[in-house]
Amino acid sequence: MVGKRSARVFGNLKYRPNAEHPTRIVVSYETPGFAFEQWPRVTARQSRSFPLSQEAEARAWLAHEQKRIEAGSWEPPTIERHREKTRRLTMGEYYKTWLEHRTFKGRPLKAGTQYRLRKDIENHIIPYFGNMRLIDITQADIDCWLATMPDEQEAMKSNALRALKSILKTASKPGEHGEPPLIPQYPCTRSLPRPKRKSETIPATPEQVKNIHDAMPERYAMAIYLAVFGDGLRIGEVCALRAGGHRSRPAYHARAARQGHHGPRQGRGHP
Repeated sequence: MVGKRSARVFGNLKYRPNAEHPTRIVVSYETPGFAFEQWPRVTARQSRSFPLSQEAEARAWLAHEQKRIEAGSWEPPTIERHREKTRRLTMGEYYKTWLEHRTFKGRPLKAGTQYRLRKDIENHIIPYFGNMRLIDITQADIDCWLATMPDEQEAMKSNALRALKSILKTASKPGEHGEPPLIPQYPCTRSLPRPKRKSETIPATPEQVKNIHDAMPERYAMAIYLAVFGDGLRIGEVCALRAGGHRSRPAYHARAARQGHHGPRQGRGHP
């Protein structure tokens, strides 16, 4: 009579550094195959150390891990530790790291930009949200925060809200190396209403533009026409224009705009 095949034991338990003179218990098991597709950098085995007096706890841990694998709910321990850490992470703890790694179009922020952003955060966001956990911030909290700011300081409110949204937007996305988002979802669902213009800007007529042109020093006069009729030229591009071409058909080219707030921009040719 052929006997029944014994069930395969999950994982293993070893005494370290050796069985004769052990100082700890190390239990380990093979990482489940389905994990490598979602977490390519996960190690081939998972392990954990226990004191010699906790052999029962070590075996219980192995049994718990086996159940999670069979249920399809297993995650690498590093992901679990990351999630536990993020549950406690406050705005005051997070914003410094966020600001340090903040970029604009893939480039680090300029010193002046970073300084102004830091002041917006430290003066207006941290006093209200500094001790609040990121996962606890809701649109209702943001509404209450905005209500504490003077209505007449629209620019201040707008800049502070823009900074807060950027922080929370980053926190709601996966990390650069595949780490889970710090918060389950982006909490901002509303924006500030557009402020009413205190006065309407009346565009200048062609005759008025010509009068401005004629009143300018000769070396700057052409900049008036270019700024008004030059297909949206920025001031840096206007300042970088160089004359060229033939007398019968002169041309102006901006090879590179003058250094501006976000760095040089490639220029455009305008006949």
